[in-house]
Amino acid sequence: MNVQNISYDTYMKHQSKYLVLAVNDVMMKEHEEIVEEIKKKNGEIIAMGDGRADSPGHSAKYGTYTIIEKSTRKIVASQLVQSNEAGSSTAMEKEGLTRALAQLEEEGVAVKELVTDRHVSIRKMMRDHHPTIRHSVDIWHIDKGMGKKLTALGKERGCDLVKKWKPAISKHLYWCVNKGKGDPDVSVAAWKALENHVINIHTHDDPKFDKCLHGEIEEREWFKPSTKAYTKLKEIAFSKNMMKDIRQLTPNSITSGVESFHSLLNHMAPKMLHFSYHAIRARYQIAIIHHNENSARVQAKTKGGDDRYNIVYPKFKKGSHTLCKVFEKATYGYVTRLMNAVHKHVINDNKYLEDPSKPPPLSSTAIRISKEDAVKQHKTRFMINETSVEN
Repeated sequence: MNVQNISYDTYMKHQSKYLVLAVNDVMMKEHEEIVEEIKKKNGEIIAMGDGRADSPGHSAKYGTYTIIEKSTRKIVASQLVQSNEAGSSTAMEKEGLTRALAQLEEEGVAVKELVTDRHVSIRKMMRDHHPTIRHSVDIWHIDKGMGKKLTALGKERGCDLVKKWKPAISKHLYWCVNKGKGDPDVSVAAWKALENHVINIHTHDDPKFDKCLHGEIEEREWFKPSTKAYTKLKEIAFSKNMMKDIRQLTPNSITSGVESFHSLLNHMAPKMLHFSYHAIRARYQIAIIHHNENSARVQAKTKGGDDRYNIVYPKFKKGSHTLCKVFEKATYGYVTRLMNAVHKHVINDNKYLEDPSKPPPLSSTAIRISKEDAVKQHKTRFMINETSVEN
């Protein structure tokens, strides 16, 4: 079309001299305001944290760790980690959480309770280095892990009944957490009542939960003691790890807010593309700014004043549905603030970005070799292969 446009080099120059700095300025200013609001209250928060890597498996280069405050649903701590800073891709999540907690402590924000996933090394770190913080695990991850085992069991011969009871067992897990209200002994007692309930016995030995609280139950198919289905169900529901997980559940045990933010981050920084360190950090910060501006969105209403919902049919539910709330449209007021910050940096005509906190590239530890030697080795290798074929 013969339309003139800026070159790739000019684009990268603008990004390095103006855009990255402008995004960081807006992000840090708004973060300081959030911290001040927390301090005006009691300076103590219930936090939800989770990590996200820029690619699956063990080949990730960047990892982010995000902590959201439960009541306002705003992001209060964020860390970007490059894999060579943590030692490996799998260690980035633990390193990110370590830095995020240190950041909050430095800013004077106390964490009363932290909810994470079932990461083994994070559990150990919290137990050893942060004993004053109550560490809870996300109930959705526990339910998901248990659900996979129950689904597999339901496919075995003689265990069809497990498949029918799976939704009820899942609901019972959430009910036990709410019943316990943070008391692990009550939650465990209510969960263990499942052992009797599924065989139509509704009184129990534990004084913390000595009988079921439901009324009369319609006729249904109950498990029978000593059957394969009942025995295998108990092995899954009351395993050592499962009972340990339930003791770490509280009514706050949910990280869905962080998972939703990760969906937004995937839009801002797709995993299929590679970005430089400063580019991925800027995109991460823009996602945080957008999330914080829209964290207080309320559920949309119909013209008649009723709450709006949407029904979806996820593939993993295999024909069943999920009811989702429809929220008001997002706002983008932060765009004006970003443009003003860019204008300020253009007027000042910054030098190229020099960031001492930027980690060295992954190739910095590689053994250097000249191109001539590399070509010689390459050709020699092929000559050896050809000789071996001829012989």
